[in-house]
Amino acid sequence: MKKKIYIFLIFIFGIIHIPLYSSNIYTYEVGSFYTSTDSVSLGNYVIDNYTLGELFGSSLQSANYKLNSGYLNYLDANYLPAYLKIYNDNKFVFSRNSFSNDTALLLVSDFDSEPVRYIKLDVEVVDKPIGATDDTFVIIETDKNGLASLNYRAGVLSGSYILKVSYFDVGSEYLCYSTNETVIPAKQWRMIGLNKISMNNTNVDFVFNNVKPEYIYRWNPLLDNDPINQRYEAVSEILSGQGYFTIFPEETVLTLSGSFFNDTYIQQLHPGWNQVASPYYYLVDWKNMKIQTTDNKILSVAAAETEGLIINKIFWFKDNVYYWGPNNEIPNPKLYVWTGFWVYARQSCRLLFVPGFSYTINDKINLAPRRIKGTVNDWQMLVSIKGNEISDLFNYIGVNANIDKLKKAPKFSNLLYAGLMNNNEVLCQDFRPPIQTAEEWHLTISNGNNTNITIEFPNIENVPDEYDIYLVNRADNSIYNLRENNAVNITQPKNRDRKYSIIVGYPEYVKALLRAPLSKDVSFAYPNPGPDVNDKVKFRCNNIDANGRLKIKIFDMAGRKVCERNVVLNNYPIGDYEWDCRNDAGKSVGSGVYIYIIEYISPIGESYKLIDKLGIIK
Repeated sequence: MKKKIYIFLIFIFGIIHIPLYSSNIYTYEVGSFYTSTDSVSLGNYVIDNYTLGELFGSSLQSANYKLNSGYLNYLDANYLPAYLKIYNDNKFVFSRNSFSNDTALLLVSDFDSEPVRYIKLDVEVVDKPIGATDDTFVIIETDKNGLASLNYRAGVLSGSYILKVSYFDVGSEYLCYSTNETVIPAKQWRMIGLNKISMNNTNVDFVFNNVKPEYIYRWNPLLDNDPINQRYEAVSEILSGQGYFTIFPEETVLTLSGSFFNDTYIQQLHPGWNQVASPYYYLVDWKNMKIQTTDNKILSVAAAETEGLIINKIFWFKDNVYYWGPNNEIPNPKLYVWTGFWVYARQSCRLLFVPGFSYTINDKINLAPRRIKGTVNDWQMLVSIKGNEISDLFNYIGVNANIDKLKKAPKFSNLLYAGLMNNNEVLCQDFRPPIQTAEEWHLTISNGNNTNITIEFPNIENVPDEYDIYLVNRADNSIYNLRENNAVNITQPKNRDRKYSIIVGYPEYVKALLRAPLSKDVSFAYPNPGPDVNDKVKFRCNNIDANGRLKIKIFDMAGRKVCERNVVLNNYPIGDYEWDCRNDAGKSVGSGVYIYIIEYISPIGESYKLIDKLGIIK
């Protein structure tokens, strides 16, 4: 008994009613068709799919027939396509400038799981290394079994290429093609991982096929040296699952000894920062990785953060850009091939790498930041540092109720590195409570080999309009109004650290922060002479951060110290701090002229001092 399916297609010219049978013959009831040959029965065209070559010429790829001025795509093989799925594999490894050895097969079937023959699928390259332009693919239409074949060739750039294969609204599948080799430019540091596993010999010379790096370092969280810069150590043995900083004396095409791996891999994490790397030859999702506790409990990375085991963020370099995620622009970060990553562990635990490639169109790194006008209670702004070799694009400041702060991975010399300093911590995200007056964020930039730097605020329109926004170069107190120009170009020698302030707030308070701390025209003692009716003198101090340290010293004219006070700071850019006109012994001081010295140490260690005279009349 024949099955009969009714499909209604609406065109601007009217309605086409298509009775579709489970035989090899389609019957289309229409107003007017045009073909080179035909057979007519009761006003309908009867088309046998075995004679399509005669009807439409020798190429089945151009199998369309004309309806008035439009084209109706040929739907072959008895039924309407309903399912598209990968038949063999969705991940491949191949060499640059050559087609993959393995062919991807994709199966198209109808609602009854019968093959759909002789249709051509759409292919789109949705993600690839920045600058890759000479890649290509060949897609063959489905055969009599409903199988379409795809071959892909990368160009000269190494990395991972993601292809999307689709057919109208039937669905889509993603394929990952990764190069077997990686190209490392001469004299450029790179944090790499291994795409193979060498079981018997882990010596650098063997694994790198006797291609010798100039240096290769790994961060060792177990060393007791300075936690920011001095835990790197030279290595002669390298392992999969770990990340390494390396530099080669000349451009190097690196191919490893060992075997490709496609099973769960375990990497120990120690408290603090750890350099890790995917052991696979294809992309994997960070969110799919697992954490194993010391009592062998298995958690997702999100649950492990909730349990206080790790920080659920990773940091990495890709295409000469420093990234981290998850964040707004990178909600689902990938563990890329040939790439090392940073991850922070709060406790000893194990990272379980879980194999399997998956991808959605939203997984692509978005270099265009969100532009959403914020409110005084919830806004964020991106701080991007662009160098001539490396860029550090994703640093966030702003306000929200969660007061969210995120540590940044350690820097490496010769690579550009930007950090938001707060309480001696380096942050890549520093969100604070809503601004009452004005706030100052301290930005430190280590330029490495980058002599030309652009500090850019690409989504400055997110900041509420009532706030002024300024950037201050603390080396020379140069002031830049970011509302007028959201990008500042800087030139400086290699391997120098520069300190900047980003000041946001209401105009009258921002002005005080634009001056250097303890500037004499806005910092002073009053009343002078004093004291006031309450027998007190106040010291007004500008641009004082609550996380800094402030000390006030009083001397008589003979140079003898009268008193010394360590001041508890408030959160306001202009603060008044009182002296009760008593010495360190608690006795009231007499009339006369005194010298006061105000000393301030900022949260990033900068020292400021104000010295002036104070009269006391009693």
